Amino acid sequence: MSNPGYKSTIFNVIRQLAGRDGLKLARSLEKNTYKLEAHHRHLRFTHCALDNHWFPKSLRFNPPGKHKTFRDIMERASNHCMKARISICMSELTSSRNRYIQRHKQRASCVRNTINQRHEKKLDQMRKDYNQHTNIDRSNWVINLSKKLLTIAERSLLEKGPKFSITPARIPYKDIVSEVEAAIRKLPDETKDILRTNTASILDQARLSQHKNISTEERKALRNLKKDPTRIVMKADKGNSLVVMDRSDYDSKMTNLLQDKTTYTVVRLYVQESRARVECYTS
Repeated sequence: MSNPGYKSTIFNVIRQLAGRDGLKLARSLEKNTYKLEAHHRHLRFTHCALDNHWFPKSLRFNPPGKHKTFRDIMERASNHCMKARISICMSELTSSRNRYIQRHKQRASCVRNTINQRHEKKLDQMRKDYNQHTNIDRSNWVINLSKKLLTIAERSLLEKGPKFSITPARIPYKDIVSEVEAAIRKLPDETKDILRTNTASILDQARLSQHKNISTEERKALRNLKKDPTRIVMKADKGNSLVVMDRSDYDSKMTNLLQDKTTYTVVRLYVQESRARVECYTS
C-alpha cells in the first residue's frame, strides 16, 4: 500500500538509517494507520447516512410488491443492515487497534522508558537548581499560636504574605466605576465625560487572566480561614510575619490591655450632631 502523502524515497532513507527491521516497522505502521483511518471514515459515513435515513445502493432492497407493508419490511431490513455494518466496523477498529498495540508495544515501551529517563534527569537538575536558589528558612514567616494546627495549604497560603494579590474570580466593575466617580467628582464636566468613556472602553476590553496564582487547595484554605470564627490572622508588630491566634485569647489580651489604667485613660467625647457620648481609650 503506497502513501500519497509521502515520497517513496522515505522508506529508502529509513532502511539506510534503521536497517531492514526499521523499514518493516515503518511499513507496518503505515499500513495500520491507513486501516484505522479508513475504518473511522466508514464509521462516520454510516452514522451520517443512518441519522438521515439514507441507505447506500448496496443496502437498498427492492420490495416484492408495491404494497406499503413490503416497503416497510425492506426499509427495516436496510436499517438492520446499516446497524450491522456499524457493528462490524467497530469490531474491525477494535481488532486493528489490538494488532497495532501488540505489534508496537515493545517499541512504545522502549520509547517511553527513554523519555522517562530523560525527563527524570531534567527534573532532578531542576530540583537541584530550585533548592539552591530557594533555600530560605520559612519557619518564622507564619507563627501559629492557636490551638488548631495549620494545614499544608493554609501555611503555604499565609507564607505568601499580607500583600499578596490573588487573581480575582471576576472583574469588580462596580467597585472600579465607583472609585472613578469618586476621583473625578471635582473635575469639569467635559473631562468627566472623557474619563467615563475611556473607563468604559477599558472595562469592555478587560479580560481575566487564565493563570491562577494559587492552587485549588489554597483557595479552599482561604475560604476556611475566612469562615473560621475561632481564629484571627494578623500581622506581627515587627517583621513581616503573620500570626494566627485564637480569637478568645486575642479578645482577652485586648481587654487586659485596655483595663490598664496606668497606660490608658478614658476620654469622654460628645458628638454635636447626635449628642451621643462616646468613650474611647488613648494611650
